[in-house]
Amino acid sequence: MQQESLARTATDSVAILEKRDSRLIEALKAERVESKIVTMVRTWLKRDLDRETTANSPPVYALSDSAAALLQHSLSHLGPEVDSVQETLAALDILERQIEDTERSLAAASNDAQIQPIVDRLKKEAKAQAVLISKATTLENQIQEVHVEMTAAEQHLKRLQRLRVDGDIDNEQNLRIKTLIERTRETMQQFLERSTINKIERLSGLVTESFRFLLRKKTLVERINIDPITFRIQLIDSRGTLVPKERLSEGEKQLFAIALLWGLGRASTRPLPTIIDTPMGRLDSTHRDHLIDRYFPNASHQVVILSTDTEVDRAFYERLSPAIARAYHLNYSDQNRCTTAEEGYFWKFEMTHAQAGDIQ
Repeated sequence: MQQESLARTATDSVAILEKRDSRLIEALKAERVESKIVTMVRTWLKRDLDRETTANSPPVYALSDSAAALLQHSLSHLGPEVDSVQETLAALDILERQIEDTERSLAAASNDAQIQPIVDRLKKEAKAQAVLISKATTLENQIQEVHVEMTAAEQHLKRLQRLRVDGDIDNEQNLRIKTLIERTRETMQQFLERSTINKIERLSGLVTESFRFLLRKKTLVERINIDPITFRIQLIDSRGTLVPKERLSEGEKQLFAIALLWGLGRASTRPLPTIIDTPMGRLDSTHRDHLIDRYFPNASHQVVILSTDTEVDRAFYERLSPAIARAYHLNYSDQNRCTTAEEGYFWKFEMTHAQAGDIQ
């Protein structure tokens, strides 16, 4: 009976210790103690509880308190035969007091000075851990910000690299274009120079041909040279000698000017009208004949001659008549102070007006 009571008391003590250990673990977790320390304390408490459980014998009958009291009462009436049972109950009473003392010791042990340093250390470690966690969070945020900045910098670097590559391509293309332009300019300049030389040579030939065609003195000028750069005109005789322009008479100078214009008109790729104002004022009769017969009918597809009646008289007019399409008289009115153009040459105009006066 005594063993049964001791076993039941030991079981109650183990239950109390388990509740105490559970409260201690929860308190450590609430203080944010490092998990390694919590695990260490849990292991120590479990090992201590295992020693307590091993030291006690298991109950034999597993009687409740009321059943055990009833059994004790029954045994007290059995007489001397149960002395040994009473002794056992006395021993059980002693054990129960020891258990109570142990429970009080355990209750006081929770606030014992030996556990307090551990709790203080746990709190200190928990605070240090919280500081480290805060620093780690800050560092993680900074790392994230740096990572974002680094990603943006990498993208910017890629854009700069693309721009540099595009710039190199553009520079290379611009260089090729510049080189091509320079080569084209040089080629065009050479073409222009050669074309100018060819055209000037052709113009020189046409002016020479026109001047010799109009000139009375065939040996005076053999050819006319025009410099393709300065456009300076030189007259060369049959001996290859330069002919100064001062050697030309006023009429020959006028013929030279007419030949120059005629040569330009012939060198043009387009038909150009020609307007001649008082062309024969300084010419002798031979040169006038040459102009009437050779130049005026052939100067252009359309020729306008502004002359006086002394330049193109009746004889010259009749010689030109096959090539004349229209003739107009420019009549100036002193009264109106203006000039009017009326169809008819000088004598035709006078005859028309005389006939109109007779009719009146």
